[in-house]
Amino acid sequence: MSNVSIVIGAQWGDEGKGKWIDILAKDVDYVARFQGGNNAGHTLYIDGEKVVLHQIPSGIFHDGQICALTAGVVVNPEQIVSEIKEVERFCPVSPNNLMLSARAHVITPWSVQLDEVRESNATNPIGTTKRGIGPTYSQKAQRSGLRLGSYIDPQSRKKWISQHIEESQEFKSFYDQNKSLWDQFEAAADYVAPFVTNADTKLRQAIQANKKVLLEGAQGALLDIDHGTYPFVTSSSTAAGGALSSLGFSPRSIGNIYGVAKAYLTRVGEGPFPTELDDKDGELLATKLVAFGG
Repeated sequence: MSNVSIVIGAQWGDEGKGKWIDILAKDVDYVARFQGGNNAGHTLYIDGEKVVLHQIPSGIFHDGQICALTAGVVVNPEQIVSEIKEVERFCPVSPNNLMLSARAHVITPWSVQLDEVRESNATNPIGTTKRGIGPTYSQKAQRSGLRLGSYIDPQSRKKWISQHIEESQEFKSFYDQNKSLWDQFEAAADYVAPFVTNADTKLRQAIQANKKVLLEGAQGALLDIDHGTYPFVTSSSTAAGGALSSLGFSPRSIGNIYGVAKAYLTRVGEGPFPTELDDKDGELLATKLVAFGG
């Protein structure tokens, strides 16, 4: 049984994975993101209109398929609400075709604040998107984060906030001074709640039932937290192996692993870039790339 396919970026991201995922998605039953957050983006054109997805798998536009965000993903609730509403302009979105893992961690306003402050004050900034991805993964590793399953439960969510207020004066000051941000953050919970489920278990059951599953990664292999150009990397495992821990399934189910690369190499953020052309040739190539929609 080798009914699982994985698509990853073979470089530093922005290789065009979204287009290939869209091509491959038409032949599968499930499409799932296994890592990253809204610091990534897949650009598609639906009926000639540009659509950028930061969290929802691009397979959402295919009839009869189920999409999921798994345990290894970090989710921005307000962003996911905005994306669902954007996708609904083109096709229906419901718990029947979109699952969010209850084990996935939530990006809070505090996560974003920590990211912005650390990146702005760093002597050698990594070049993050300042969207709270790194701090959220840090909290996950410290076992102090907020999971989606707890986020959508009012009592659990308030307990998490209260605990952090008691333990950190810095957190308390930020919370008191930015109450509107936290109100918006909490307000998204009711909208998100119907989509939150045991997505990882359901995907494993689908794999065991020989359903075809396509797993998509964000960024690229050279930004992998373990195997990339550390410390100028993202905060999760972007390599194909990251899918195994995110879903918790056997590698024997993997049929194909697709690494997407592009001839004109680019990288986002800071860090080593040995082949960069900082001259007129590089400027010309960049201009041509933009002209062709790259």
